Amino acid sequence: MAKPTLHQLSISPTCQRVFSMLAAKGIDHDRIDVDISQKERPTEFNKISPFGKVPVLEHDGHVLLESISICYFIEDMWPDKPMLPSDPHQRAYARQWIQFADRELMDRDAQFVHIEREHDRKIEICKQIFSSLAHLDRELQGNNAFFLGDQLSMVDCVFAPTLNNVPVWSKLINDEKLATYKNIQSYTERLRANPVLAEQVFAVPDEVYEGFFGAVLTNGMTFP
Repeated sequence: MAKPTLHQLSISPTCQRVFSMLAAKGIDHDRIDVDISQKERPTEFNKISPFGKVPVLEHDGHVLLESISICYFIEDMWPDKPMLPSDPHQRAYARQWIQFADRELMDRDAQFVHIEREHDRKIEICKQIFSSLAHLDRELQGNNAFFLGDQLSMVDCVFAPTLNNVPVWSKLINDEKLATYKNIQSYTERLRANPVLAEQVFAVPDEVYEGFFGAVLTNGMTFP
């Protein structure tokens, strides 16, 4: 089977979702670094990424975009060590929370970092994330393991990068809600203790994100 190639940025939360899926399944792959903070991108990357975003996965002559689509592809293409339940009801339940993570959390992250130009609107969009997290905190009530049980799943891989960043956002916008989300805090610590996520998500030093998001939420920068 052809070895996939991932075009990526190591500190990108969307890329970290894919890193975690590949690592959890033990999939050998190549990585090509792309600094998407720069307006000028490599010509070869521009050919395969019409929106200029990472991650991009190349495999067997096919080009795949968007982190969630890539994660689903990885699950389908390499079914050993499954990261989603086989039961249709549980699989649908997992998918609905993956969609929540994308729509309510990651899309808003992308909006205040890459799209919105007004500083006050950036803060407002970030605040909406903390309101949405109340739903996740309720769902995690009584959960003492990973999202779907004892085994790491795609849901955990999708949530982990955002939950790694929410303390930074909370501090920068003077949020008071995160401190009340005890279930999220406990869940994040369980994710942090997992060897795969510890290496693929939580290994980036906090000061890297403090500097990056400080530029966005404090100084009002918008990255291309």
